[in-house]
Amino acid sequence: EEWIRQAGSELLLVWRSQRGGRAHPRIALTVVILPGGARIPFGQVLRSRGPSVAIYVGARTTREDFLQDWVAVHELMHLAHPRFDPRVDWLTEGLATYYQGVARARSGRFSERQFWSRLVRGVGWGKSEAGERSLSVLSQRMHELHRYRAVYWGGALFALELDVELRRAGSSLDAVLGALLRTGPEASLEDFSREVDALAGRALYAELATNHLEGHAFRALAPLLSRLGVDS
Repeated sequence: EEWIRQAGSELLLVWRSQRGGRAHPRIALTVVILPGGARIPFGQVLRSRGPSVAIYVGARTTREDFLQDWVAVHELMHLAHPRFDPRVDWLTEGLATYYQGVARARSGRFSERQFWSRLVRGVGWGKSEAGERSLSVLSQRMHELHRYRAVYWGGALFALELDVELRRAGSSLDAVLGALLRTGPEASLEDFSREVDALAGRALYAELATNHLEGHAFRALAPLLSRLGVDS
């Protein structure tokens, strides 16, 4: 209960920061116990009439495992962005991966140093998995190549740079997602890019998407961290 309550409170923090983002009055969350296993292997958002999440938990999971878990907050963070139709894996998983860290920092579960340390470690994993492939190819072939970390953390790196640039323009990624959620639970990639550009006051989406999606994945990593003063 403490584990789920913490993740739920962090989702509420993100919703509130979205300035009226469309919070759901009720979320159904099902915990599925797996015999014999330990820890929390994975979860998924279920596309039901109301928002619902299933999280799979090994029967030998300890209290410490629960408190260190990232799966619950990651899955709930998918409710902080619209459902993209057609599906865009690098963006949806990237947003949830970025916000799983942001939400824990906002709640105080992570210090600023812990947030950056986890992010640098995660994008390092992703870069190692990506090899010479582009994020676009990795996303399209994610279930074939099984380079999940490359897609999740490549998308998170895009979300980080997008948030930085939006904040420099006087807005934020929170504001983009909040605006989209106020119009309904679904959006297209075109809706997302249009809202980004409107709040940035320039064609920001295409500029960043080109840099992150084409060429070697994670080529934006070193310049971005250097610009932010983060030691990788």
